Amino acid sequence: MILSHLSSVGYTNNRGLLDGTRLRSIRGNSTISVMIELGFINSSDIDYINNNVSTLSAAIGDALIEKLNKGWLEPNTTIVPDLS
Repeated sequence: MILSHLSSVGYTNNRGLLDGTRLRSIRGNSTISVMIELGFINSSDIDYINNNVSTLSAAIGDALIEKLNKGWLEPNTTIVPDLS
């Protein structure tokens, strides 16, 4: 879901999804967790990320809110983003 939201805003360096369960930060966490890699800091990716941080952040946030509203919450609970 996050990947499709990032793709929808034109983030084209899609390297797919990887199973992160081998990573200590994921494996050692007892709550639902996700790690998002947007690019490499020692490449031109950093310029793209810096110039589009609001768009990328919004895409990630929208995807998380959509997922939360579809199944990670108690029934009849909805999260609405505070855009103020």
